[in-house]
Amino acid sequence: MNTKAKEVAVIPPKPLTVQERAAAVFAAVPSEEALRELAKKSATITAITNEDGKSQCHAARMVLKNTRLEIARVGEEGREDAVQTSKAIIAIQKSRIGLISPEETRLQAIQDEWDARIEREKQRRIDEEVARVAEIQRLIDGIRNWPVKAANDGSALVAQKLREAQDYRITESAFQEFAPVATQALQVSVAALTGLLAQAKEREEKEAQLEEDRKELARLRAEQAERDRVAAAERAAQEAADRARREEEQRQRDEANRLERAAIAAEAAATAERLRKEQEAAAEVLRQQRAENDRIAAERQAELGREAAENARIAAERRAELDLAEEAARQERAAEAQRQAQAAAELAAREEALRTKPEKRHGQRPSRDAIVQCVAEKFEVKPERAQTWLREIDWEAVT
Repeated sequence: MNTKAKEVAVIPPKPLTVQERAAAVFAAVPSEEALRELAKKSATITAITNEDGKSQCHAARMVLKNTRLEIARVGEEGREDAVQTSKAIIAIQKSRIGLISPEETRLQAIQDEWDARIEREKQRRIDEEVARVAEIQRLIDGIRNWPVKAANDGSALVAQKLREAQDYRITESAFQEFAPVATQALQVSVAALTGLLAQAKEREEKEAQLEEDRKELARLRAEQAERDRVAAAERAAQEAADRARREEEQRQRDEANRLERAAIAAEAAATAERLRKEQEAAAEVLRQQRAENDRIAAERQAELGREAAENARIAAERRAELDLAEEAARQERAAEAQRQAQAAAELAAREEALRTKPEKRHGQRPSRDAIVQCVAEKFEVKPERAQTWLREIDWEAVT
């Protein structure tokens, strides 16, 4: 009796779904529950009050950040598997990062606020120190200016200011580390006011002596005026004779002055004309310089226009390259779809042939593995790929 090996249909295991394959990519990173627990660990950190708090906040944020980076790294590697798997991985990636990213952002904001507060405190201390030193310097400058303000005062006012300066006390609380400088300035001002007082007294004594001299001079002038009155009568006759002579001389001088003024006016007119011509020449030079500046500006504007056009051309070329790459990818997808449709058609034709000619197959249907192997050999792909094609075929549409 002719025996044949009994064919056993091998049922392949149920393939993983897209979500299961995407989840498998993240098997090496913490689960969602672990990530939620990780995010809750730092929930008690709400503000930074000292350096230890800052270190704790920074450490917690770095753990979250490193976890996020690890999730992102694993996700980026898994996205290379396939288009559908990539979409699922991206969704899980965003979901898991979204679980901890707000907490990282919140901790970063807390840390930034701490740093800003420390910086503001430093600046406030600097401003207070500058204001303190400026106020002390103002007091010292006021002490130094006492002699300057009293330079033109009388001896009584100078003496009063000298007493005030001598009674002034330099205290550590008011001048702090600048107390030695203030003490030196006070000593200099007291010495200067002492000298000013002596000068004021000497000046007032000289003014009193000058007043007595002015009175004596007035008496002498009165006596001289009387003598002059007598002499004036004697000179009146002589002056009458001299007046006619002086008037003639004055007339001659006036004529000479008129001629001189005319000459000066002519010279001034010539000078004005020369200045006018020089101004016109300067204006022409300025006009030419402005024209040259306008030309340079126009050339620069044109050069900027050419650069903008070149940048636009490069951008257009880049967009064209991207469009070509996208078109090539689209054509590749269309070719892949066409190959799958052709494989389905050929497979349907084979099944139809098997149904119409059962005697060539000894009256038995081909096994699943035989069909898969047939498709794989036809299109020179691995059996796993052929099995995926067969699973994705819409058989109702084919029949």
